[in-house]
Amino acid sequence: LYLDNISFTEGALPACNMPLDPYVNLKTSRQVTVNWSAPVGTVTDYEWEIRTSGEPGSGGGGYVDSGTTPATQRTFTSQVNGLMPQTNYKVYVRSICSATESSQWIGIDFTTFCDAPNPSVPANINICGIQAVDINVTGTGGGTTYFYDENGVLVHSGTNTYTTPV
Repeated sequence: LYLDNISFTEGALPACNMPLDPYVNLKTSRQVTVNWSAPVGTVTDYEWEIRTSGEPGSGGGGYVDSGTTPATQRTFTSQVNGLMPQTNYKVYVRSICSATESSQWIGIDFTTFCDAPNPSVPANINICGIQAVDINVTGTGGGTTYFYDENGVLVHSGTNTYTTPV
């Protein structure tokens, strides 16, 4: 292989820089807070979009929610509600620098938590004196059952029945 007379030309720097370091926190089974930092340069707003599939700005399948956040502070937060439990999402953010200029999208993946169980007791339970109590957990969807004592110490896992100590 022989190469001769090769040249590289560097293009102009982008006029509108992408937001920096996007991340999610305060995540639950149905909402998330999206954070990012301001890039160097003048930004008027930030546009964000959450999807389960597809490219940002493409609408259609996979689109979940979007919004605009004003560029008035160094770290930005947008709270998104209406997400589904235990679902993979991708959040995209881009800078809006003027009416005609915006940055490329930057995106990160996250998964919402599953819904916490909602236990119910079928009837009042009266326990007289000190005695062992059988606790039986039933539900749908499988998974592993964990039993903790009043101090948060794991006392049993793996089966749906636990007998309290006397």
